[in-house]
Amino acid sequence: MADGSWAWTGAQPVVFQSSPGVWRDFCGRCGAQVAYRSERYPGEIHFYAALLDDATIFEPTEHVHSDEALPWVHLADGLPCR
Repeated sequence: MADGSWAWTGAQPVVFQSSPGVWRDFCGRCGAQVAYRSERYPGEIHFYAALLDDATIFEPTEHVHSDEALPWVHLADGLPCR
């Protein structure tokens, strides 16, 4: 999701730099990972849809890391893979 088109509604997450140019945001209370940011995708934040209040209001536009999918996963929705 593009920066500036969303806002945290609860406590700010705890940020951990997991590798150079990559940050992972976690809930400071339970430790659940809530978002991913990377220099590879400037101006974007990637949320975990299962943690959103209503994930149905967002529609995916592409698959990321599809090259890491298990061999029995077959994406057939027509969305681009990167």
